[in-house]
Amino acid sequence: MKYLMNVKQMKEIDRYSIEEIGIPALVLMERAAEEIAKLICEATGEQDKVLAVCGMGNNGGDAAAAARILYEKGRDAAILLVGEEERATKEMKQQLFIARNSGVPMRGKEALDEYNIIIDGIFGIGLSREVQGEYRETIERINQGKHWVVAADVPSGVSGEDGRILGAAVRADATVSFGYGKIGLYLYPGCEYAGKVLVKDIGFPKKAEEQVRPSCFLYEKEDLAGLPARKSYSNKGTYGKLLVAGGAAGMAGACILAARAALRCGAGLVKIVAAEENRNIIQGSLPEAMFSPWEEADAGLSWADAVVLGPGLSQGEKSEELFGRIWEREDKPLILDADGLNLLARRGGIGSCQRKNVVFTPHLKEMERLTGLPTARIREDMLNTAKKYGKKESILVLKDARSLVSDGERLYINASGNHALAKGGSGEVLSGIIGGITVQGAGLFSAACLGAFIHGLAADSFVERKSAYSLMAGELTEEIKWIMP
Repeated sequence: MKYLMNVKQMKEIDRYSIEEIGIPALVLMERAAEEIAKLICEATGEQDKVLAVCGMGNNGGDAAAAARILYEKGRDAAILLVGEEERATKEMKQQLFIARNSGVPMRGKEALDEYNIIIDGIFGIGLSREVQGEYRETIERINQGKHWVVAADVPSGVSGEDGRILGAAVRADATVSFGYGKIGLYLYPGCEYAGKVLVKDIGFPKKAEEQVRPSCFLYEKEDLAGLPARKSYSNKGTYGKLLVAGGAAGMAGACILAARAALRCGAGLVKIVAAEENRNIIQGSLPEAMFSPWEEADAGLSWADAVVLGPGLSQGEKSEELFGRIWEREDKPLILDADGLNLLARRGGIGSCQRKNVVFTPHLKEMERLTGLPTARIREDMLNTAKKYGKKESILVLKDARSLVSDGERLYINASGNHALAKGGSGEVLSGIIGGITVQGAGLFSAACLGAFIHGLAADSFVERKSAYSLMAGELTEEIKWIMP
């Protein structure tokens, strides 16, 4: 697990490290510069020419110090200043003093056409207003050139808070993020500007992190160790019983996908409750799952440890009646998807929902129906929307190109996955994965976070070997077996 920081938290970590712990700001700056210089030395050749484009804040100081370090290593490196030098921070002035005394060339705007490697140090995480004037002009010239660009901490113009583009932003090939990842580097559109994000330790003490109590995080492959453990002495009942309820007449595919995904993730037993007309196709397509018609749903509810409700359910009268019977069983953990979400919207949506023990999995249009908020507004304020509607016992998985999972306090940003998932059936696979992890004993928040992560990893695994165009939801369920521990 890696914690991500918002702007306020990162500023407090910086302040506490310098003022309370006593680490000089220039020491942190030198360490940051060393990481930038190291990346450039590893990724480029000695014939490449490096230009540090520096604003007047401490971000500019990071870039200027990196240029000086590269210059001392014999690289062709120079500094371009953007802004009024007399307004520079104390640390930036000190770095310029050192660079000039070391002989690092100071260049004008014409150098943007001469140097093929750019260190972007124009703005840091503190930027909160729209980029204008010579700053915008410089950013646009960088983007128009044929440069390989490394951003210091965040690409200039990207909001470190939420990934918004503040008028204009540098398109980096790589971003060296100091100490911790910044939230804006992992959300759209900011993540498209950040390139490859490399989080580097520059010496912030643990005590500084403890002052801010971060609640936003992402997973890496090592976090799959958080899945419920398998036991040598066990049987199918040990790993839980999942009910997948949906599959209106002629709509068997969605519940098959969810059930198969649950089995692939380790669920011991899965039963599909669907319209009787779908019996043959379901049993023929997935013999590992049991089948019951809608009329016998109550028996399935008594049997199950958790329920996935909605895949292929439709919104007819019988569907609504089945929804009501399952919705009222609050003793059963519930993963609500697809038409289950649409039927909830008819009942007043997520804002009036009192049910506990539930995971909601809406994409943005479904979230619009559930809340009454326009899709554009949800997209612009994903973080706060997720935190507002996620609750301790009613978890929200807000699906988008970067999905968010929240319980109202904690926030997980899912950085796995790719555009191959933009296919019908992908959402049902996700709800099945979450259901399969839940019945094995995971808490709902953990199951939702791990489910989103595994879902994305499966798509990434497929695309590494095949094509992002060709992934189908059924293949996604098969890909799970290659990434599970």
